[in-house]
Amino acid sequence: MHFAELLCGCPNLEDLNAENLGCIYDEHGDEFYDDMEGIQARFKTLPKLVRAHIHKPDAVVPLEVVNNVEFMSIDWIRCVYLQYYMPEFHNLTHIEFGYLDLERASERLKLLKKDLGLHANEGSDWSYPQSIPTCVSLHLKTCRLTNYVGSKGEFQFARYIMQNASHLQTMTICTNTSSNEGEKLEMIENLSSCTRCSATCKLLFK
Repeated sequence: MHFAELLCGCPNLEDLNAENLGCIYDEHGDEFYDDMEGIQARFKTLPKLVRAHIHKPDAVVPLEVVNNVEFMSIDWIRCVYLQYYMPEFHNLTHIEFGYLDLERASERLKLLKKDLGLHANEGSDWSYPQSIPTCVSLHLKTCRLTNYVGSKGEFQFARYIMQNASHLQTMTICTNTSSNEGEKLEMIENLSSCTRCSATCKLLFK
């Protein structure tokens, strides 16, 4: 049975954990198909889905199928996937991710958790959104960055959140275990020097 067929048979599904399924899907217009061994099964949206953990959505399930969720956890997404297939999430209030286009997140977003462990690159810049998303400027209250090593792109992302989230209450930085005490102290000093848009924002280090 195709994974798409399995999902179609679960219209009342509220919690989805999809990873390492090895399925491949193709886009045909506005529809997506699970294509295995030349046999296709069409994906359908899940109207009652609340939570979704998606591992490699470009090889498991199209995000358009789960774009009505309130909680989303995404382990890894190819940049090319974001460029062509990233939908808007209108009900999203909590997201954990490796990569995400903030401009397509929900305006209701309150908590943002980003795992930086696989993507730290000392020389890479973080790609700033063309405009400040409302989900960040007016609604984001909690941001947690894990596996932080203080790379250029990581610092730019953390600074951007603190400078533009007017209702941010806590910015939690969880440093990578490989960082030594001197490196951690430098990270703390750099982040502590950043301007915070929210007067009540607390910067926490773990």
